[in-house]
Amino acid sequence: MKYMLELKKFRLKAMKKRDLEMVLNWRNSDNVRRFMISDKIISSDEHKKWFLNSINDDSCEYLVAMYKEKPIGLVSITDIKDVDKTCTWGMYIAKKNVELGVGVLMEIAAIDRMFYFHKVRKIWGQLLSSNRIRFLHKRAGFTEEGVLKKHVFRGGIYEDLILVSIFSHEWKDSRVNMVKSLNLN
Repeated sequence: MKYMLELKKFRLKAMKKRDLEMVLNWRNSDNVRRFMISDKIISSDEHKKWFLNSINDDSCEYLVAMYKEKPIGLVSITDIKDVDKTCTWGMYIAKKNVELGVGVLMEIAAIDRMFYFHKVRKIWGQLLSSNRIRFLHKRAGFTEEGVLKKHVFRGGIYEDLILVSIFSHEWKDSRVNMVKSLNLN
């Protein structure tokens, strides 16, 4: 049997109050925190306050990633600027044992959401130099705009923070190439 990712079985849904405990557990797990710029444990009260502030903020959107109707992670779209037509974002897969490659589907869905729903012209982000998602971003067409050298203290060392971006006109070709090369349905 051939293994095949299915884009049609992936979707993003708005984070709701009922998702709070699940998302907090994900965010505080070691496998997620180690790739975050801030690896601080978040309290339940901090998390609730963050959520209440974010639901009334038009400059951000938090989406639960669903694959085969199971929640597997989170996409955050933040700092949405209507005048500049830019935003930043982040994502993580929190569930262990999800099908290999689901991160690609998550990346495609998130970028589509930012370019086609929010209608930004540029997406930018920051990631730790040790974060393996850096290679997925590159495959999606992101370019490195800069490096903040030895910027974040993690695991006893100072680590570089990589600044990346992609423009909407670059995404069209990158998306076609990703879908075709990975034989996504």
